[in-house]
Amino acid sequence: SNPAKFLLEKRLDIYLPETGDVLDERENFSLGSLEKYVVDQELVLHRLSGSDLKDFFSVKKASGQLPHGNVGEVVYNELSLDAEAFVRKIEGQLTGSRLEDQNVDLNVAGFTLCGRLTDIYEPGLIQILYVKAKPKYLLKTWVNHVILCDLIEVKSSVKSLLLCKDAAWEFSPVSNSTDILNDLLKLFWKGMSAPLHFFPESSFEYARRVLLKHQTKPAALNAAKNKWIGNDFVRGESEDPYFERCFGKTDSLDDEFEKIAEEVFAPLLDHCREIVL
Repeated sequence: SNPAKFLLEKRLDIYLPETGDVLDERENFSLGSLEKYVVDQELVLHRLSGSDLKDFFSVKKASGQLPHGNVGEVVYNELSLDAEAFVRKIEGQLTGSRLEDQNVDLNVAGFTLCGRLTDIYEPGLIQILYVKAKPKYLLKTWVNHVILCDLIEVKSSVKSLLLCKDAAWEFSPVSNSTDILNDLLKLFWKGMSAPLHFFPESSFEYARRVLLKHQTKPAALNAAKNKWIGNDFVRGESEDPYFERCFGKTDSLDDEFEKIAEEVFAPLLDHCREIVL
């Protein structure tokens, strides 16, 4: 999701300061983006478990996650209505029984991949994120989907889903999962020794336009640069402090950027399609 950040933090032990919020002495009448994200996810998961959100209000109020007094109740009711609507929209996609988590211990390209896959159902992975869809969420689901396909002998039966607020994606079975993991691990290793010219938002925009929309590379690159630079209304990806530190004012969207974008996203786009909920 951010190779430059991973390189600086994990390899070089460089942690760049995040922009902190200025303390406000006034009473808080709304939730910040992070607080709202946490409460939203909890509401959706609580509702998916079959529980009534009305009964969950006292828990959230006691936790101090809501604004004080009647304002907190109003905010909670609004969030609950939105969460209920989202759950109703995705319920039809939750087919099959939920399975036990899957332990991962794979040897690929000289690496050992260890961990645990969660959110596995009979058809495959179902990742539910009550946020707007972003390329980094697609990538995470894709990598987990490829790993699951590598673990399952009958790969043709594995289908996974990513369900977000504004979009949903279905991932088809992957027959060459080991080859894809091998290619991704080569990029991972390359990114551990030098800043990788891979930026999820900009790279996805470029790959999507070249591979799906069949636009010319100059046109796709221009669209990617808009994501990279941003405008008066949308923050550009280049403003990320780790990208700024690694790439500065250089032309980061170069030939290497184009090559890596297609390497990463071509298999993903070949195996997924956007679905309507």
